[in-house]
Amino acid sequence: VAIFLRGWCLAAQGHFESALPLIASGLAAYRAAGTMLYVSGFLRMSAEAHGWAGRTAEALVLVKEALAVMDSTWQCWDAAEIHRVHGTILRAMQEDAAAEEAFRHSLDISRRQGAMLWELRATRDLAALLTERGASDEGRRLLEGLTSSDRQCAPGDVERAREILATAA
Repeated sequence: VAIFLRGWCLAAQGHFESALPLIASGLAAYRAAGTMLYVSGFLRMSAEAHGWAGRTAEALVLVKEALAVMDSTWQCWDAAEIHRVHGTILRAMQEDAAAEEAFRHSLDISRRQGAMLWELRATRDLAALLTERGASDEGRRLLEGLTSSDRQCAPGDVERAREILATAA
């Protein structure tokens, strides 16, 4: 797990050449233990890292596997985030209609689960897509309640949401 997380953190910082092999070896070692616990989450994070690196084909394979593992194991703790990452990958592949569907599904799940951070991220990504498509009114409406100053989760995510909100104005 430590190897995997180190790779993911390096990927988040843009060090893809060193990050992706660590992610792959960490995931392989974890799977070799024979457990399925958290595998969907690790696959999601791996997909996210591959997406950051611009390797969308690999990212799509990984996120689809994450969805399949989630469905087969009933480990739905990060279902909203898996669908959001799926949406970001689809968006990077210029499949905007499918990305919008994934973001809306993520938003629905996060609201049902009361997962405020994942609700914020799904809303932020959906609003950015809508704003770019010219539906800034809907994007602004989605974001307005989630960017209030009393929201204390993930300041970086809130700041990015506020930037999108300003664009949608």
